[in-house]
Amino acid sequence: MEARIVRLETLIPNLATKQDISLLECGLSKLEGKIYHLEGKMHQEMHALGLRLVGWMTTVMFASFAGVFFIARYVH
Repeated sequence: MEARIVRLETLIPNLATKQDISLLECGLSKLEGKIYHLEGKMHQEMHALGLRLVGWMTTVMFASFAGVFFIARYVH
């Protein structure tokens, strides 16, 4: 029983209080606009990356097929 009480007493200072939680909520409400801005910017960057990847893969595939066609057509 004593060991359980000692473990609880060592745990209590690490627990959040109501004041800690209210400060956290206030901080999040102030940062909410910045979080949405970051989300939008990340979406734009992912979209641009996807377009760049599709363009690169299209170019590589076109060059590969052109090379294969050239070899099949003109190399005997």
